Amino acid sequence: MKPAAGAELLLVLADESNGGIRLAACNAGLTLLDPELASAFVRFLKDPDPGIRARARQLLEQTAFYTDQQRRWGQAKRL
Repeated sequence: MKPAAGAELLLVLADESNGGIRLAACNAGLTLLDPELASAFVRFLKDPDPGIRARARQLLEQTAFYTDQQRRWGQAKRL
């Protein structure tokens, strides 16, 4: 799945009334760790379910960490 299609899907799932589906979308985001999907992830921070909000925070933190590590290792390879 292309990142743009993934972002669209996550945005659709963010509006789903079923909390289990919204949580599954967060879990899917954890496997992608794609910074281009951050806009979709941020929407989950306002979810009425505290478990989903917590998972969204985890997802954003892990995506930021992954992106930072890619940048750092990319710089180290050039040395």
